[in-house]
Amino acid sequence: MPSSSQPNGRPGILVPGHVSEKAPGKRARFVAAVVAAVSSLLAAGPARAEGPGFKISDSLVLHLGASLGAGYDSNVFYSSGDTTGCSAVGLPTDPNRCDPARGAAYLSFRPTLDIATNPVQRGGNEPHALDFRLHLGLPLRFLLSTDPTLNQHYTIGAEGGLLLSIFPFGEWTVDLFDNFVRTSEPPYALVRAAFVGAQAQNINNDQNQLGLRIRYRPGGGRLEATLQYTLGISYYESSPVLTAKSLLWNDFQLRLRWNFFPKTGVYINISETTNNYVWGGTSPNTPPPAYPFRAVAGLIGLITPKLSVNLNVGYGNSFTQSNASYPNSPSYNLPIGLAELEWRPGATTILALGFRHDFSQALIGTYYMLDTAYINYNQQIWRLVGNIKFAWERRQYEGNLTADSLLNGRVDNILALHVGIDLPIKDYLIISIGDDLAKDFSNCRLQSGAGVVNALPCDYLRNDVWLRLALAY
Repeated sequence: MPSSSQPNGRPGILVPGHVSEKAPGKRARFVAAVVAAVSSLLAAGPARAEGPGFKISDSLVLHLGASLGAGYDSNVFYSSGDTTGCSAVGLPTDPNRCDPARGAAYLSFRPTLDIATNPVQRGGNEPHALDFRLHLGLPLRFLLSTDPTLNQHYTIGAEGGLLLSIFPFGEWTVDLFDNFVRTSEPPYALVRAAFVGAQAQNINNDQNQLGLRIRYRPGGGRLEATLQYTLGISYYESSPVLTAKSLLWNDFQLRLRWNFFPKTGVYINISETTNNYVWGGTSPNTPPPAYPFRAVAGLIGLITPKLSVNLNVGYGNSFTQSNASYPNSPSYNLPIGLAELEWRPGATTILALGFRHDFSQALIGTYYMLDTAYINYNQQIWRLVGNIKFAWERRQYEGNLTADSLLNGRVDNILALHVGIDLPIKDYLIISIGDDLAKDFSNCRLQSGAGVVNALPCDYLRNDVWLRLALAY
């Protein structure tokens, strides 16, 4: 499912952040959990643009925005594409071998409203005592099909963010923030029946992050220390299938950075998180608590005028606990690291490479080991800005997967290709066209009772071609 993800598997902050039915059977419970766990690596979105806005007071400005798009999704339900068990008219003769990919055209619309302190165009880069931003957005997507089993999976999302920054240019800065995101995504074709009671029969998830951040920058900003606390909630409203996966977390982060050159520095990041599945009750697929810890040291900034890096290496431990369904759960207890290089050979060209080794909390099992690599190329020709990104992500799931009716040992390898072209008409008005192609190679299989069913695989091929007009004034 499309989503952006951090090392802890949660979506990013909307406003500026600093550190980074019938009760379904056991088989349906697992597949629904798998559906929510799989996410696309690349999500097409308009480039960030913002105009001067409409002045509503001496320090506050109203920004209105909207994104209008149209496209074609070749695989709405992330189907495997296996048709060997389908009859000539498309009806299943073998349900375990009939999972054709079903595509549909769609329209998307995302109006936004921001009330914020003065932007750069109105002198907002001058030192002042208070920064404020309120953000509201309403992502909508409607499938255009005469087949009601397709078009009923429309999407109604929501997003909201609030940021209050006290003394943003001072030696001490205090940020208060709150961010809410509601996502609604179609499930795999195999488990749609488990979501008939949900809005649009989709997987619906509500996430909220409430936090406090304190920054200290003495001596002109060469040294910077940041302490941050976040209280987070991730709640699945879709179905009892996923309620057990709803999560409450507390996240503590400490970041120290020293710029030994004006644009180059070293840093230390330390984080500790508590993950508790407080809504799971006695459900057999409620994961155990986990208290992941990370500590890394790194180098960030310019190496030469054209080459910049972000390199870090450190240690991570998931401190995964156990419960009745997940006995003797292992913990991740290995090094973690990140390497990103960005080269700008000219004013209109950017080439970036990256690799990350980490772990993340999982919806099935307990956690998954994560390896990601990408190459990204940006080129401007006249006013056109083109982008090509190719990425690979490997997820190796750990813990007892049989609690979700899955054979142990699941590994996913996801390949994704994004191609896009942006044409800025104004600083705040952009036309974009693009294509997102994703292929998931997964060895996952469902388990039924004491035996193994020749069930449909979890892998899929999906292509999303889109055209978008984005306005942010």
